[in-house]
Amino acid sequence: MEAYDAFKSDYSAYTSKQQMNEYAAAKDAHDKAVESGELNKYEGMVTHTATQGYMLMYMSFNKLGEFPVEVCELTQLNQIYFKNQNIGSIPSEIGQLTQLKKLDISKNNIKSIPDEIANCKELKTLVIKGNPLPQSEIDKLSKLLPDCKIKL
Repeated sequence: MEAYDAFKSDYSAYTSKQQMNEYAAAKDAHDKAVESGELNKYEGMVTHTATQGYMLMYMSFNKLGEFPVEVCELTQLNQIYFKNQNIGSIPSEIGQLTQLKKLDISKNNIKSIPDEIANCKELKTLVIKGNPLPQSEIDKLSKLLPDCKIKL
């Protein structure tokens, strides 16, 4: 029985080390692909559920500071949550997210939203409370997104 226990211990150590090496190699390959632009770094943050669809939530103490244009390449997204991320503007590429149903950009520093958001025909909920948007911008959004509930 001692020989078996020794084998089991050695095998566990070997497989753990092998797994760590494989993980490190996979992480290096991932980081290189992101760095080269071959892979969108936000793609790994997308979750999918049968009821909610494709969702991107960025909740971190490391504030984004800007709405990443790379997110707009993830055209399958149904929901985005960028709440309290110190975002100052939304890129015009937001219009590429034609499957987007909910966008929560509350508690940021957004003063305007580009007209291209009108291309988000599936958008049903836009949460913009806590942003210094002037009334004229809110009125514009209401016209651009007539079927969307805008939460102030």
